[in-house]
Amino acid sequence: MLQSLIRNWWVILLRGLVAIGFGILAFIWPGITLITLLYFFGLYLIADGFIALFTAISSWNRREDKWLLVIDGLLSVAVGIVALRSPLAANVAIVFIVGFWAIIGGIIKIAFAIHVRNEIKGEGWIAFSGVMTILFGFVLIADPMQGAISLIWLIGALSIALGFMWVITAFRIRSFSSRLRY
Repeated sequence: MLQSLIRNWWVILLRGLVAIGFGILAFIWPGITLITLLYFFGLYLIADGFIALFTAISSWNRREDKWLLVIDGLLSVAVGIVALRSPLAANVAIVFIVGFWAIIGGIIKIAFAIHVRNEIKGEGWIAFSGVMTILFGFVLIADPMQGAISLIWLIGALSIALGFMWVITAFRIRSFSSRLRY
């Protein structure tokens, strides 16, 4: 698995850069409507899901955690499609979908951090991002109406935080490769 991570460090970097880009867009256009933001969020989730699926498939025989990535990828793609296809649906329903996506995605990130704790340094950042993602989900579900209003800023902040986590992880994996000969 470690060799696969090292070989595909750039995919993790790409995942982080896409997340940071999406988060910045959320802050650059503060007047954007929730429906429009959910459209962009849907595109981001689909891209993120396909990147996770690519990572799982490209190293299928070498990864023990491949099913975590497959579930994460499929869930992201599914929620992204819902956000794209139903922009006029009730905001509360969309907020609940995003909230549950965040909770499940956060649990998967924590499981991934536990799984790689002996193989990469800095796995705490991955676990931290999982905890933050879970908290984000609970905030949305606890008060859906307020969640709909603040969703723009929360999604932007979460995307930037997750993006930096993935960028840091990618560079840690890349630097680790210089110490190995395989």
